[in-house]
Amino acid sequence: MKFSSKMLLAAGTFLCLGGTVELYAQMKAGEAMRDWYEVFGLDAARRDYDYRLTALNTNGEANIFFPGERPELEFQLRNLTDAPLKGKAEITLFSWGTRNVYGDIWQPKVIPGGEADKMTVEVDVPARGFQNFKIAPKLPEKFGGYALLFDLPGRGRQFMTSIVRALPGASAPNQFPKQSAEQFPAAAMARLGVQAIRFGVPFDVDPAARARTMAYLKKSFDELKKHNIAATIEIGAGQGGYPLNQPRPHLTDDGLMMQTKSDMAWLPQYDGEFGEFCYDIFREYGWPKGPINGVMLWNEPWEGISISGWGADMLRYREMYKVMAEAAHRAGREAGVEVLVGGCDSSSNTFDKFFPDENDEFLKYLDFCSIHYQGLSSPSLYRKWMERKPSRVLIWDTESWVANSEDLLAGVIAANRAAGYDRSMGFFGGYVFGNKDHNQSGVKRARILTEQGEREIDLPLIAYPMASAVAALQNFIGNREFREIMFRRGLPWIFVFDGLEGKAEDGTVVVTGDLTGLFGDNSMYPGLRSLDELRAKSELRRLLPGLKRGSADWTRLRDDLAARFPDRKINDANFVAQAKELLAVPWPFRGVTLELAADGRFALFDMYGNRIEPEKGAYVLPLDQRGHYLRSTAPGGFASLLAALKQSKLSGLVAAELVPRDFLEPVAPGAKLRVTVHNVTNRPLSGRLSGKVGELKMKFPEQLALAPFETREIELEVLEGAPAADNSYPLELVFDAGRDGFAEVRDTMHVNRIAKRTVKVDGSLDDWKGVLPLVVSADPNAALSVMEKAWLPFEKFDAGKSAGVAAVYTAYDRDYFYVAAKVADSTPDPGTLRFETRDDDEFFYPETSYKYDPGKTFIYAVESETPESAARCGVERPDKKGVRAPECIRPGIDRLRLDLSLPEDRLTKVTFYLPWDNFRSNRLAHLYVRGADGRELTGRRQFFEVDGGVFATYEMAGKVAVELVNPRTWHKESGRLAGVFFDAGTPGAKFRLSGGGFARYVGMDESKPGLWQGRFGSEGVLLPGLKYEKLPRGVAAVFRTDDVKETLKWPEGVRRYSYRKRPVLPDGQSPAFDNLQIAFNAIPLEQDPVTVANQPGRMPGFVNYRSTDYEFALNKVAPAYGGGTEIWRMEVPGAFRKHFYPRQPKAKWEGAVKDGKLAFRHDGSTRIIEAAIPWSEIPHVKALMEAGRPVKFSFRVNDNGGPSMEFGRDRAATRKGGSTFHPDWKTSYTNEIEFAFEK
Repeated sequence: MKFSSKMLLAAGTFLCLGGTVELYAQMKAGEAMRDWYEVFGLDAARRDYDYRLTALNTNGEANIFFPGERPELEFQLRNLTDAPLKGKAEITLFSWGTRNVYGDIWQPKVIPGGEADKMTVEVDVPARGFQNFKIAPKLPEKFGGYALLFDLPGRGRQFMTSIVRALPGASAPNQFPKQSAEQFPAAAMARLGVQAIRFGVPFDVDPAARARTMAYLKKSFDELKKHNIAATIEIGAGQGGYPLNQPRPHLTDDGLMMQTKSDMAWLPQYDGEFGEFCYDIFREYGWPKGPINGVMLWNEPWEGISISGWGADMLRYREMYKVMAEAAHRAGREAGVEVLVGGCDSSSNTFDKFFPDENDEFLKYLDFCSIHYQGLSSPSLYRKWMERKPSRVLIWDTESWVANSEDLLAGVIAANRAAGYDRSMGFFGGYVFGNKDHNQSGVKRARILTEQGEREIDLPLIAYPMASAVAALQNFIGNREFREIMFRRGLPWIFVFDGLEGKAEDGTVVVTGDLTGLFGDNSMYPGLRSLDELRAKSELRRLLPGLKRGSADWTRLRDDLAARFPDRKINDANFVAQAKELLAVPWPFRGVTLELAADGRFALFDMYGNRIEPEKGAYVLPLDQRGHYLRSTAPGGFASLLAALKQSKLSGLVAAELVPRDFLEPVAPGAKLRVTVHNVTNRPLSGRLSGKVGELKMKFPEQLALAPFETREIELEVLEGAPAADNSYPLELVFDAGRDGFAEVRDTMHVNRIAKRTVKVDGSLDDWKGVLPLVVSADPNAALSVMEKAWLPFEKFDAGKSAGVAAVYTAYDRDYFYVAAKVADSTPDPGTLRFETRDDDEFFYPETSYKYDPGKTFIYAVESETPESAARCGVERPDKKGVRAPECIRPGIDRLRLDLSLPEDRLTKVTFYLPWDNFRSNRLAHLYVRGADGRELTGRRQFFEVDGGVFATYEMAGKVAVELVNPRTWHKESGRLAGVFFDAGTPGAKFRLSGGGFARYVGMDESKPGLWQGRFGSEGVLLPGLKYEKLPRGVAAVFRTDDVKETLKWPEGVRRYSYRKRPVLPDGQSPAFDNLQIAFNAIPLEQDPVTVANQPGRMPGFVNYRSTDYEFALNKVAPAYGGGTEIWRMEVPGAFRKHFYPRQPKAKWEGAVKDGKLAFRHDGSTRIIEAAIPWSEIPHVKALMEAGRPVKFSFRVNDNGGPSMEFGRDRAATRKGGSTFHPDWKTSYTNEIEFAFEK
């Protein structure tokens, strides 16, 4: 056959442009958890067993058992063989738990406990029969998780179920519970004491679908009300009412629909029905009549594209939201119910959709802001929201699956409440319960045998150890009000909660050590690490450069890292690379403890609620990312607990925080470098500060004494030394406090001086000679020659130096603030849009669009298995026996078609090879064989859970069409075909052509995946991925390339609101293009007109804060948009942040800077940016300049072909999460580095 370029489309042409993802892809629950098979002694490679175990019944809802309750469980053992199954099975009850793998919040690992009970069951099952049996294991009273494991001698071990011993959950009607969860069966939630969920509700335009929805809602809401569970409903798309009569994915440039997530927003003509639909639900099921306490519109309704079918412009969202909100208000007036209205699953999205134009029209509707995954970046400090009448805007977390193991739960929830969450969430339901599913019953289903035959049942929900931890969380924190962070000027983290109903003895304290382990390094004090980590890293830095493989030091250090980080699988081959990577990231705390005296009136409890007794009159709490509960156990106990904590002793952590500040004056004898020294402990510290600053000789204080929690700024004086040409001074400081430990810091210091001079903005940099450079690099190990050219403004970068180094210069005069950048950049960018005149309509659907007819389009793409997968399942090369090739093909849309013309007088055996990797890969494929008239000859053949790869064999004759269908278009590996093989069919077999062809299915062979030589293809071979064919005489094989499109017309008179592509924003990162962002922090935090510095009981900085008052994007405009340049105003004081989406309502302040100057020039591998910002744009900065005071300033260099480079990255004075630069969803660092104006 002939292969054409049209047939062999690049995978990216049709496959998931714009990106699609499987829901929950990052979560790995149940058997997919790390170490599941190893801990339980199961065979991970085994798919097929002689028997199947199915859980039938339990006497404890969801396998949750309270103190004193004994489990009674029923199972079915089904014999899958043709012979009787007999023997004595052994059942083991085994305690287990899950723990966090440091740095990965998504996938916990299974940890073993120990054997708790054993029992036996006599097995006697006839061939293909079944045996039901009951067991009553002796469940220990200790709270936690327990697994049941079934061993049938000679037949393998299987996991039976998981059960937990848990604290009882109390449940009373509560309109606004403070802890929520995903939707589980209501009885299971009540068992844990969880009383709030998010509940998805579709708005169906189709009447029949809506009737089914309403019946389902009545049943569900009645059940929730019965169990005192409040539901915050989230309304999204249902069936019908779409423009073009279908969801709208993104389009290619020529208007063809791609396989992306789609916009499912209904037509405006149905908004009236939508309002009545909302009103009816609120009237019938709003609080207190029903369980609904709040409503939201759509899950994660991001602009441009989102996971749940929102892809419309924000104007459409505002229209629909207002209809929904008015329905809630009407129901409140007319039916006496209260349903709060919220949005929009992130504070950033809420600001963009409701407050982009400085208009408070939507503030009256915004009762709560729903957030997802914001951690300590809670929107709880916004003045306008706090001052809203009649009540402030609440902060509700409706999805943050980050505390996904028992050890993280207490700390995450306590910190979130401290960050101002009025309702926390925090964990993924798949780690709490097994057998959970997203169908209407809420559980998975299975087929079992009965005396009457086979039938399908709902499986019992099974509790994992996390369920026990959730029960403890609800008992110990639950609906308690957060009071304070005890140590607001130091560590450890001690979160204090008041008792319920004002009961003083009912308070709870949560103690944790390492918020970085919970939230990453965008929490406070990211540089305060364990002394063990500092010592180990110090030795590693010292020895690594000269380390010889096989030496004693090599072996010792390798083994130490392998023990600390078992999941990294460190060995000789990767040791050096892993060590370098680990030097740059935080390590889990080791050896950090908090000791407090125990007087018998309070107690310590573990993550499951087990009481821990003190030793020798004291508690010694290991501090890391796990949380510890402390509670009163006797009158006066809570006060005694708080007093003990205030006198507790922290050990094993650095004793102080050291924050060096850049020079604000030229380096010369007498110049001062400021260092902030902060005693983070509750005891006095005394010690010596020493270190080095580049090649400078510095004067250090003789002795430094600090009171408990004291912060002091000291000055290090330059005694000798010359200025560095690159304006960079590597700094290492150590504060040695003797027995109290030590602290250290590493940073690269600069002289931050804004030169006083007038600059001609022409892109030449001639006027910048003598101005000190600020060099930034994406690679800390950039070659010296590149760095040197960076700090010399007149030197160009060598050709071929692609990216990753830049030098920035600052200056001012009476009219302007000047900034220039010289960037190593070998990927010239034509520029971006002119945002002042952007045609917003170009981002939305045209009047006419097109889509492939999926039943008639048969294009395909050539792809490759990964090297690891190809080694297991790649097809054998025709020229190298036993050598596998990765190449294969896959449907470009959802199916490919192979037309075969075979002899009509005899059967030909045709075998199709589908590569599969392994049976857990979630691949799926369907095979159809049709006659020339289109009728099916064999019915659908489905392939799933294939072990490695499958040879599927048919016998065929005449003209047949074989269709391979990928029913999971979002799953790239599904539906792949690597080979077609031809062999002689059954001699003399009788058959009859139908529709010109004949086919019958013979069978499948999973042995020796991919290896066909000597097994298949004796008469002919077709390997489409390798473009290889050797067909039998009289056989023709043609892969069809039908390209059938339908024309679609947007309805007249309706704004074309569906996004056709991702929006382009002016920040330089959405998408990436060459530009420079600059930002000024000129207003003290406590005077910020938009936010307060902190809430009561917290300290400034605990919640990530606004650290920029003015931000500008310095952009080059592409010739297609008029050419030239544009300075875009990104942020100003007093306004909510926004992102400048197409069709976003405009604020008075937004737009291009008219009186500024900007030049771009690209010369070889050198990009030059030069700009002047008039003082009228930055009056607060001008006031600081005129007063002779420093300003905090930062910049970020963006590149269309490489990583961005931010001045504040990895500096001791900064941390992640500062809302310094746009966009909000890209990492930025707090704008806390000062610059002085040259006089």
